[in-house]
Amino acid sequence: MSTTPIEVADWTKEAQAFEPDMTATVAADAATALDALAAGLESQGYKIKDRTGSGFRATQRDLVRGALGIITISDFDILEHTTIAVGAAPADGGTLLTISVQAGGQRRSGRKRGQSGLTAGLQELQRRGIGVVITPWRKA
Repeated sequence: MSTTPIEVADWTKEAQAFEPDMTATVAADAATALDALAAGLESQGYKIKDRTGSGFRATQRDLVRGALGIITISDFDILEHTTIAVGAAPADGGTLLTISVQAGGQRRSGRKRGQSGLTAGLQELQRRGIGVVITPWRKA
């Protein structure tokens, strides 16, 4: 497994898709791998939901500004969200993570924060001496 720092690519550039998926092979148990990715995504404003021993969903929400650029709560403002699902399955000597963008992949804020959060989580595993290999994003 590579020791080069992992950098997760922007999915709209890599996969040219708004709802792509990728995998990561991690030389650690599922709980360790999921904890690191959840912490990375939380550091970027994602909320972890539906957490189980085999995965979770992470959602990041933004309030869309009204026509005047002022944030107000009214019928014209909408909460937009980006959702990333992470699943874990046993693999030879570790865990295979399946990471997929389920909604809101076109949103710049969610995309950039998701990319940064996933990178942070995977790099944290590497800092602990855990091997990590990722695949490029691909159209789902």
